[in-house]
This record gives sequence, structure tokens and C-alpha cells, in this order.
Amino acid sequence: MGLGEIAGVAPASNRNESLDLLRGVAILLVILVHTWQASPGYFTVTNNFVGYGPYGVQLFFIISGYTMMLTFGKDVSANAIFAFYTRRFFRIVPLFWVVALMYVIRKGFHANYFAPDGVSLTDILLTFSLLQWLSPTAFNSVVPGGWSIAVELQFYFIFPLFIYLFRRARNRQAIAPYVLVAVIYLAGQYAAQNLVLPALYPHYPESQKYLVDLFCIFWLPNQIICFGFGFILFEILEQKRVPVVGILLMLACALPFQFGKVVAFLFLFSFLVLSVGLKNSVLETLGQHSYSIYLFHFDFAGIPARLRSVIFVPAELAVPLVALLSFWVSYYVTTPLIESRFIKMGKAISSRYFRNRAEPVNP
Repeated sequence: MGLGEIAGVAPASNRNESLDLLRGVAILLVILVHTWQASPGYFTVTNNFVGYGPYGVQLFFIISGYTMMLTFGKDVSANAIFAFYTRRFFRIVPLFWVVALMYVIRKGFHANYFAPDGVSLTDILLTFSLLQWLSPTAFNSVVPGGWSIAVELQFYFIFPLFIYLFRRARNRQAIAPYVLVAVIYLAGQYAAQNLVLPALYPHYPESQKYLVDLFCIFWLPNQIICFGFGFILFEILEQKRVPVVGILLMLACALPFQFGKVVAFLFLFSFLVLSVGLKNSVLETLGQHSYSIYLFHFDFAGIPARLRSVIFVPAELAVPLVALLSFWVSYYVTTPLIESRFIKMGKAISSRYFRNRAEPVNP
């Protein structure tokens, strides 16, 4: 969530504080909407404002597009690609598997919103195989929020192609990467309406057709413009050039839809934060731990409502409470016991077997 870039905490001197701030904003938006969903009637804020909470994930994707360009380096050799994937695997997957196992043990095959007939063995196997994006009942039923991890991993799979296209442009304005983003996005829109929905609808009763709709909303083709806007951030901020064609293509894809308009606003917000180097220690700290917080906050989202019968928790404190509990799990449990260890393991394997690959600074 992106999410792959936030898994793990690097030394403070090696981090970009403004990026961590953006991640902190993103995770608070996500916590806001899920706490609101788990505690109906608890908040006094309007539904319209809370409705922007889910876009925290799209902010993560924009950040991911930027940081992936920042960290991959100039080498597109096989060694570089294998080293890249090795580090990303150990950065994301071990904690995801641990969380998936916890949910399977605790929830079993019980039904939920994304698996109304119950979680199946196939759903579980697809999730542990990182292939949950292949099924409308698997993509978000085993691990809450797992759909965004799936999108991130799919993007990783095709990312070297984008790097190759950018490198081919050399010092000229890169056009091909943005054309590819636009083609994937528009082809996804066409495929969803004319191929996927007609093919899958007959397999689901009327009351469950929403699963197919959500499947097409949450898949990579619909989210890829977020990464495209991240590419633009990289070109403007790091390479000091304005990709005019890229900007026009991304805006042409985004602005006809409400979803795209919000993504374009998040791009502008990210640009302003990174340009001025905005800092906030609280948001930065949350951002540094946002992968764990993202995976665990679902368990805490309903606590403010459950506490009402025991102690009054003001609505203004509900989101900070959920964030604090999730941060505690990350800081004292998952970071020292899982994330840090596996990140070091991934770096060690990468350095040992792919020696020509220079290790980038963690953004």
C-alpha cells in the first residue's frame, strides 16, 4: 500500500520526512473511513467528508509510483530486477502472510461482506499465493484491505517495463510510459464493462453482484493512473522537467470521472507537500509504520463504539485511538519481530547474490 514502500522502518537520516508525512495522512484517511464503518452513528462529521477516507489508498499508490522510480536506480539488467524483487518480497510478503494466518485462525471460513457465502479454501490458497486478485471472493475476504496489497504486487510485476521505457527516452521527454498507463487504464474500463462484468455476473445471485462491481473497481487497471501521477511527481521533483504530454494524458484519463478527479487532487496535494518539504513529526511517525498500521487497524476500528457502554470516548478521539493502538502493535511487535528482520534478510540476499546492484537510499 504505496503500501509496499511503507513496509519497514529505515534509519531516520535516510528517510524523506515529507514522504512519511504523506503516508501518515494516507493511513489516517483509511483509519477514518474504517472506524466510521465499524462504529455507525458515532461520528458527527458528514458522510461526504468520510467518503474521502478510502482515497487514502490511492494516495499510497501515488507515493508508490514516485518512490519506485526513486529507488529502482538506472540499472535495468536481470541482476537489478532480481535484486529489486528480492527486497520487495521480504519487505511486504512475510508480514502479509503472518496477518493472513492470524485471520484464518481467528475467522476461519466464516462469511463476511466480501465472501457472503463464507471464505473458501480456494480464497485462502489464492491469498497465500498472492493471487487473490484473480477472484471476486478472494481479493479482500481473507485479509481486510488485502486488495490494495494485490494491486501493489501486480504493479511491481510490470514496473520494470515502465523503467525500461523511461530509460529509452534518456534525456528526451518520456511519452511511452504514460501512453502505456493510459492504454492499460482505458483498456481496463472497456474490459470491465464489455468482458468481465458480462462474464461474471451470471455466476452470482443478484444480491452478490456487488462483488463483481468491486472486483473491477479494485483491480490494477482502474488504479494504475495513481502510479502514473507518481511518475509525474518523480520527473518534476527529481529530474527537474515537466512531462507535459504525461500530465495531459493522466488528466485526460482522470478528469472525466469523480474517482479520477480526487486522484488528480491528491497528486496536486502530494506535489505541494514534497515541494515545500512539509514536516510533522506525528504524521511522519505514523507514516513510517503505516504498513503494519494498515494491516492491523481493522481489528481496532470498532473499539470506540464498543467502549461507549463502559467509558465515553469523544468522536474526535476515535481515529487517534485506533491509530495509537495500531501504532503500538507496529512499534512493539511487528517492526522488531517481523518487518526489520525480514527486510535485513532481503537486503542480505540481494547483496550476496546480486552484487552489481547498488543499494538505494530508502525513501
